[in-house]
Amino acid sequence: MQFSAWLNNSNDPIAGNCKKADRYWQDVTATYNSTTPKNRKREMNQVKDRFHRVNKKVGWFAASWQKATGIYASRQSDLQLQEKALKFYEEDYKQGQFKYMHCWKAVEGWPKWETYMQMLQKLKKRKASEIVEPLEELDSDEDISRPPGNKTAKTE
Repeated sequence: MQFSAWLNNSNDPIAGNCKKADRYWQDVTATYNSTTPKNRKREMNQVKDRFHRVNKKVGWFAASWQKATGIYASRQSDLQLQEKALKFYEEDYKQGQFKYMHCWKAVEGWPKWETYMQMLQKLKKRKASEIVEPLEELDSDEDISRPPGNKTAKTE
């Protein structure tokens, strides 16, 4: 349900997806709440947090699906590929069984979701490349002179 609400708001031809984050998630929450029973209404932060938790696991399954199609692409039915992907998911991520097949089916093949996952992948790569090695420790015996301060430099 949340993935459907997310996709519907992302692919809105009238309003588009050029909204600020809070407005976007308010619209997703409104769509979600309009399609669920009254006793299952959710707040914006609940919908957003749940989406990100589930999306992480769906993304892992997507990676497992790509791995399965890369290895077993020819002469395999979709059901056989799905079984292989589920096996890879359990082996690679150690999170138990994949419980969100309905979410995967909802977003599979949608350009918006694929673009979103590529954006997340780029963010991960950038964060990893920003990690730098610590500088070598300097010996405390060495006396390092400090550069002159701003006021000292002006008086000179």
